[in-house]
Amino acid sequence: MRKTINWYIQNCYICQWSKTSQDKFNELLHSLLIFKQQWKNIVMNFVINLSSLKDKNIILTVICRLTKKRHYISCFTDNEKITAEKTAELMLQWIYWIHDLLDFIVLNQDSQFIFILWKSLCKRLNINLQLFTIYHFQIDDQSEWVN
Repeated sequence: MRKTINWYIQNCYICQWSKTSQDKFNELLHSLLIFKQQWKNIVMNFVINLSSLKDKNIILTVICRLTKKRHYISCFTDNEKITAEKTAELMLQWIYWIHDLLDFIVLNQDSQFIFILWKSLCKRLNINLQLFTIYHFQIDDQSEWVN
């Protein structure tokens, strides 16, 4: 009888619909924090495939999340894709030069692109970037000892 009841509940649309989900991903979304200083928190996005323009085919849109002011940075690439190194160069030339270092960047790209972007930015700014795996005892010895 228990087997029959479980089978019925698993196959009943109304039972499944009314049952609360136990996934931790189904909670309410939280908005990102917005800093109180201009140009410390930005959103970046690319507009690509601009075939009507002959010398520029990609526009990098950079928006301050606090003031909604924006920069449109046009550039040209041969294969309709922009590299992380080129993005770092554009950020240094057009954003850091005007607004100084940022605290928070929202970028709609994959994690590999973001990693190469940060690596390139740190290299150009002469920042020694040391990446380690989390909870590696030899690296995190001091914080592990304190905890």
